[in-house]
Amino acid sequence: MTAVPPGLDAGLEAVAAFLGPDGAQVVVESWDERAGALSLRLELESAECAECVVPRPLLDRLLLDALRRHAPAIRVVQLADPRDGT
Repeated sequence: MTAVPPGLDAGLEAVAAFLGPDGAQVVVESWDERAGALSLRLELESAECAECVVPRPLLDRLLLDALRRHAPAIRVVQLADPRDGT
């Protein structure tokens, strides 16, 4: 990944604020500037209860909203979530 969208770091901090208390975090896998697509991986190694982390449908919306607020170039978030085998 050579470039990231402006504001990504602030967006990731916003995401950490709502995932961190559950022991979860996201890791950036790739950024496709042309498509505006950010690929993330959800890590649950520190989560005491993986199923207690924000459920997938809501998590997808929260991620996109939080990241776009800081990095409007992001149009799509693709999340690899170990809870659903992706």
